[in-house]
Amino acid sequence: MEDREQKAGPAQSHAEFLHALQDLVVETLRQANEYLASLPQPPPPEAGTGVRPAILGGSRNLDWAKRAYEARRYRKQHLAHELFGEPAWDILLELYIAFHECRTVSMKAASFASDAPHATAYRNIIMLENLGLVNRVDDLHDRRVKWVGLTKKAIVAISRICEDEDRREREQRRKKPARFTEKILR
Repeated sequence: MEDREQKAGPAQSHAEFLHALQDLVVETLRQANEYLASLPQPPPPEAGTGVRPAILGGSRNLDWAKRAYEARRYRKQHLAHELFGEPAWDILLELYIAFHECRTVSMKAASFASDAPHATAYRNIIMLENLGLVNRVDDLHDRRVKWVGLTKKAIVAISRICEDEDRREREQRRKKPARFTEKILR
């Protein structure tokens, strides 16, 4: 009889330990959920637009990024692909456009957007991650899928580039008619 009590003792303490551990996990999750619920939530995208509200330059920056990305694709149709090797910039542009359009981008899609071999694109994504410009996140349901997104640092930097380039393009457009009319009048 004494042997049974001694055997039940460690098993019982093990069960008590597991029960206490389970209670601790449940309490920790409850506290974490309360904390997350207390954080301010970002405003949702404007209803029905599929585009973020006019933050960080809004549609003007998005338009410039789209034009830049499309121009990069267009020139590769007419000249040798090897002349235009900036897969990291192509990835950043695609992720910036996706950010403004409230889309998620997988590693595979980012690789495709770079218009480079998969291994090259992957190395560039790792480099961008090491520079603090992108984050990679595992898919919750499919371990084979990883999602890529811009960090705040990258969004701010690319927004500034878009603003500067858009401003430069607008200034050039304003100057061109003046030069053209000067030539006609001479």
